[in-house]
Amino acid sequence: TATTPEQFENLKPLTTSIVLFAINWGGTHAPEHFADWQNFHTKGHRGDSTLRNSIGGIVDKAPYMTDVFKLVPTPRAADLDKKIRADARLGHNHVQRCANILRQELQLCTEGNGGRPPVLVAMGKAAFEWLSGPFAQVIESAPVERMPHYTCGAGSNAARARALTDIITRTT
Repeated sequence: TATTPEQFENLKPLTTSIVLFAINWGGTHAPEHFADWQNFHTKGHRGDSTLRNSIGGIVDKAPYMTDVFKLVPTPRAADLDKKIRADARLGHNHVQRCANILRQELQLCTEGNGGRPPVLVAMGKAAFEWLSGPFAQVIESAPVERMPHYTCGAGSNAARARALTDIITRTT
């Protein structure tokens, strides 16, 4: 994450050939401070260095990262389904709204990847199930792969690195 023009100039290049998906941002409200919006695998950001350490030596360009559900914070992925259903009863269709955003993101990533759909890597079971289920028609031509989640003791950096290496080897 860059906060100055100098830092921005020194960022490693990104690639859109691989898109990493988390399920949503954890918490109960939108962050209020700039530092809270940093890329979560930025060095020193809330200790979430496991993903950065897992992919560090595997890819030469940083993959694009996003959430399946944007602006739907829940403390745990298990709470997400309840929140989506409760909000739907109030007229907020998060699935449709986020599917539309995802469609636009994937179009940009495909264009940035020379017209080839990116490989989608779901980080954890919840992200994989949403991408493979309700969002399947949005991602129609992009393969969905699954790797272990990056928190809560869900595997080691080495296991995540092996999973991502296998995905890259099979799909690129």
